[in-house]
Amino acid sequence: MNDQSHTFQVFPWNDNLVVGIPKIDEQHRVLIDLINELATQLVGDSSVELNRVFDELTAYANYHFETEENIWAPCFVDDEWFFNHQRTHASFIDDILAIKEQDNDRPLQQTVEKIVGFLVRWLAYHIIDSDKRMASAAITSMATRPPMARATTCSRSPSASRACSDRSPP
Repeated sequence: MNDQSHTFQVFPWNDNLVVGIPKIDEQHRVLIDLINELATQLVGDSSVELNRVFDELTAYANYHFETEENIWAPCFVDDEWFFNHQRTHASFIDDILAIKEQDNDRPLQQTVEKIVGFLVRWLAYHIIDSDKRMASAAITSMATRPPMARATTCSRSPSASRACSDRSPP
């Protein structure tokens, strides 16, 4: 990622975005940093860099969604709310890829401007509404389960273990 002093902040982090689960909050910060880096690359006019950051953002979003779903899953067994959340995550990636594809005849910068606008609106709403409510319910659920049931998702699968140990996309 670029040095933060040279990054244009179209989406600054603030405490309203904190959901209360450190791993998720950390990953939300990375997503916001990547959106800001994508916006910064618009000024640089480098299609190579724009595509690199876009690809990094897409990969990291997938990684984050997997991590988040691994945290939510034990708290929302057979819960339609959780299944809707998963569908929302899946549609997010499809939506940004569709925007990129449908605007192939436009200059890349116009497409990226459209994607950045979509990302800022989608992520802000998703974090403030959906993730905060799910985190609150998950925290309550984890607090009421016996200690052995509260074990971190890190022991559940290799992909969940990666999510707990680093910030790199799989």
